[in-house]
Amino acid sequence: AYETNTHSIHGMVEFPVGSRVELRAGYEYLNDTGKTFPLKMHIPRAGISIKLHRNFFFETSWQHYSYNERLFSIRDYRANVLRTGLCFTY
Repeated sequence: AYETNTHSIHGMVEFPVGSRVELRAGYEYLNDTGKTFPLKMHIPRAGISIKLHRNFFFETSWQHYSYNERLFSIRDYRANVLRTGLCFTY
């Protein structure tokens, strides 16, 4: 059995830079006060999208996960996640 009581807040802003580039920045905070795995997590993020053609974009982003779990110290870790790829929208 898993008991969770999750509270979260998330914010994201996007800034167009010219007609082809868009910058993104955001932050998410999660607080789980459940008895099974209580944790607090911070996730700042940033990204960029570059329009290559009408429906074709190059995108890259970064997120930093920062778990702050109190019950099990092995789950108290930090990680940086980098993503990149091509996106086609129809």
